[in-house]
Amino acid sequence: MRGEPLTFLLAGSFVLLIGCRSGETYVRPPPPVRVQVVAAAGPAGAVRYSGRITAATEVNLAFRVGGYVTAVTTTLQPDGTRRLLQAGDTVRRSAVLASIRRSDYATRLDELRGMREGLSASVAKAKLDLDRADNLLKQRVIAQAEYDAIKARYDSVVGERTAAEARVGQAGIALADTELRSPLDGVVIQRSVEVGDLVSPGTSAFVVADTSKVKVVFGVPDSVQKQLRTDIPVTIRAEAVAGRRFRGAITKIAEKADERSRVFDIEATLDNRDQALKVGVIATAELDDAAAVAPAAAVPLSAIVQLPQKRDDLAVFVVTSQNGRTVATLRPVVLGDLVRNDVTITKGVVPGETVIVVGASHVRDGEQVAVIP
Repeated sequence: MRGEPLTFLLAGSFVLLIGCRSGETYVRPPPPVRVQVVAAAGPAGAVRYSGRITAATEVNLAFRVGGYVTAVTTTLQPDGTRRLLQAGDTVRRSAVLASIRRSDYATRLDELRGMREGLSASVAKAKLDLDRADNLLKQRVIAQAEYDAIKARYDSVVGERTAAEARVGQAGIALADTELRSPLDGVVIQRSVEVGDLVSPGTSAFVVADTSKVKVVFGVPDSVQKQLRTDIPVTIRAEAVAGRRFRGAITKIAEKADERSRVFDIEATLDNRDQALKVGVIATAELDDAAAVAPAAAVPLSAIVQLPQKRDDLAVFVVTSQNGRTVATLRPVVLGDLVRNDVTITKGVVPGETVIVVGASHVRDGEQVAVIP
């Protein structure tokens, strides 16, 4: 046992003597890598974004007054029967959709009208008293103080009659509001009341939308958002309408990114008078202005590495030939959107350059590499 440390020491000295005697230094062999030529991201419209169809105009209709729902408008069926209005039915502007019990509000209106008529009579009598008092004052039969009292009574009843007229007008509006009417020509998106329901003021009853024009809402990253502008053409496709393309244009660009997804909402408006696109349908939007919004290049995700000193910045290794050697150079890049298994690059490389797609994590900047066919 005592001889083992000496054995190891002699062995280590032997290896050291061999290394010193040879005079050779260790040289790291070029790491093997696979490369790929950077491809163009594609022509205009190649970058697609998933979105959803929404109505260009959508109104949430609610009752301004409360009461029991006594009627919901019916529609005629092809077989001659009638059913209550429901989602998908078309409605015309000013058409009555639902009504609540009118008798409560009609009674109140009649009561206020009676009060108004009584006050009108009081105003007429007060006016006669004021005219009489005016003549007596001119003849110095009554004192100024008595005349002032009569005029004050007249002004008071006139004010009461004016207030009564306003209450009658409000009651008339409340009576008219027992009927819920559509403010536009459109389609019923939702009905949330039934006959017999007791509703309070502000209760939502219908959602009606004008779908003659629809919007496609989709999200884009900041690298694309800052290059967009309104009126850029957009091509829309939907699986629900297979084989058909719809043309629209950008009408709204969000200035603030969504806090969860970190993308900017973009709206494109298109004609839908034939009602081919339904609200809620999933669609894809293709931006047609390639010069303004389409990234220039696309590389596989495996080509992306982190910069050594900046963990939040990304880069790729570009391979070039230098004096007969194949050298990898680290180059920072700005990423765009994911397109299947590739990622688009908006800044850093251009189509035609060669990048490392396998083995990039084992390569150093400026190092010679061995390209595997």
